Amino acid sequence: MDYIQKEFKCCGWNNYTDWSWNLYFNCTHTNPSHERCSVPYSCCTPVPGEAVINTMCGFGVQTQNYLEADKSIYPVGCSDRAVTWVESHLLMVGALALGLALPQIAGIVLSQILISQIQDEITSVL
Repeated sequence: MDYIQKEFKCCGWNNYTDWSWNLYFNCTHTNPSHERCSVPYSCCTPVPGEAVINTMCGFGVQTQNYLEADKSIYPVGCSDRAVTWVESHLLMVGALALGLALPQIAGIVLSQILISQIQDEITSVL
């Protein structure tokens, strides 16, 4: 998930508040975690010129509104970004799916032919 959030510059599936469903990041008062109401560091927008990633930049972000959160993290969800990526790479995705499906279909057809030949051989011997 961290890789996807870094690459697509997004946070959560719908938005950054999706992380409240996580055991460690949920915002309930019964959550004893130090990461309560936070998001993972992979949601954070990188600060230009900083060599080390601030892993605490997402602390308490779920208590902020969208505009406040936008200053330190990517508030948009990964679902929209993933759909956009698939749409822009549709030819490649289709070619990959076809390339994976054709050998499978060929294997099914060839095995059916083999089954038919074996059955014909068995019936001709009997």
